[in-house]
Amino acid sequence: MAKPPRGFARFLRRGAKLLKNPRLLRQVLSQAVTKLGRADGGPLAEVKEQLYRLVALLKAYVSGEYRDVSTQTMIVVAAAVAYFVVPFDAVPDFLFGWGLVDDAAVISYVAAQIAGELAAFAQFGSDLDAKTKAQLDRGNRIVELFKQPAFNPIPIEQQVVTLWALQKDYYAKIDTEKVQASAASLREYVVTRKDDLLTKIREAAKLTDEIEAELKTVCDDWASTQN
Repeated sequence: MAKPPRGFARFLRRGAKLLKNPRLLRQVLSQAVTKLGRADGGPLAEVKEQLYRLVALLKAYVSGEYRDVSTQTMIVVAAAVAYFVVPFDAVPDFLFGWGLVDDAAVISYVAAQIAGELAAFAQFGSDLDAKTKAQLDRGNRIVELFKQPAFNPIPIEQQVVTLWALQKDYYAKIDTEKVQASAASLREYVVTRKDDLLTKIREAAKLTDEIEAELKTVCDDWASTQN
């Protein structure tokens, strides 16, 4: 059996506490999804698929969808996810300098220890991972779309167009690194062709059925120019 990374026992205790506090565990999962959606490159790239599976397993467990797994395994999984989301400056000094004590090492260790149970979970919900990845990708796009140019905020009615298009999956097939450019393209399209719609959104201060119908039409028209 592989030797656990130094300091991981501390997170095992945290994992046990998390399993007894579903509300806090859901918060940690939300943080993990957000952080994983932003993670790219580096040592983590090699274990990202394993981390997807750990997050998916923990989400299914806390929701009650999947319970055919031991409590001890879930403590280990919760500990690994907690380690992944913990702020860097919260890691105690005694952990610094140990090469194995990093996200990739912990994730690899945990995935190896529970390989059999991960395989059983994959058999149970082969489509759950795809759903989780889609959620992560969506979260990544949201992060990108909420980035605004400094000292040049986007008008609220244009933000409404951007977020409505996101909600309706108009950016779903667009690479994350291109989503900001695509959103800017959509805003420009609406400004130059349907400025009256922006006026309606600004004056109504809500999305009426009429406005949503016009949004769908203009977004469909814009999408047809992106092929």
